[in-house]
Amino acid sequence: MYASGLSGKEIEEIALNIDIKKTLNLFTPTMSYSGLIDGQRVIKFIESMIGRQNIEDLRIPFAAISSNIVTGEEIVITKGSLLNALRASISIPGIFTPVEYNDKLLVDGGLVNPVPVSAVLKMGADIVIAVNVLSAPQKSMQSYIRMNDQTKKTPAKKSNSQIINTRLGNFAASLKPVAQFSNFVKKKTSTPSIFHVLLQTISVTEYEIANFQLAKHKPDFLITPSVEFVAPLEFFRAKEAILEGEKAFIAAIPSQLNL
Repeated sequence: MYASGLSGKEIEEIALNIDIKKTLNLFTPTMSYSGLIDGQRVIKFIESMIGRQNIEDLRIPFAAISSNIVTGEEIVITKGSLLNALRASISIPGIFTPVEYNDKLLVDGGLVNPVPVSAVLKMGADIVIAVNVLSAPQKSMQSYIRMNDQTKKTPAKKSNSQIINTRLGNFAASLKPVAQFSNFVKKKTSTPSIFHVLLQTISVTEYEIANFQLAKHKPDFLITPSVEFVAPLEFFRAKEAILEGEKAFIAAIPSQLNL
């Protein structure tokens, strides 16, 4: 969104206006054997915010990272349809259906390069500020159990801005009722669901790969917000996540930069 021209303030407003209802409406069940969600509503949501653009036409350089599930290789997409690239990049195995892209079968890039510093360096970046939102597996599981009955359901922030009243409003109005995976964001229990177990398994792998990659390709600044309390797909908890991001930024950026 930032690379396409939206300001940080506009992006924040969009995030804070996502409540539980809007979150559930993003996910459409599919009968595919290769995934639970086809991802079309997620892409339509993004399209309502930024329209249809090609990556090479964005105002700043951008790359989307995916994994070729057939070969295991990292695929860095730097041109062509932005929406198609994003759809491939978010395809968590078992959750979202894989994407056929240029004769390749692509899934989430986190499987091979969760914090892709190496890709940014190859693009010619002079200074790299990396953000690693992956928590140690034991921390995320402990948080899951500890937050049993304490899940905060932050309501959408009321806003009168043009971007919320038009783009987000038009997207919400276009949705038709569908069966929803309400268990994605239901009240936590002490026993993880099969959905959580699957995502926890993936996070264990991504956490170890990220540590290896970051040791090999060191960013100039590494920001590591403590967001293990936010479960996968809990997009309605943006307010809490943003606060943790601000804390992590202050801790990571030297005071002499006067930021």
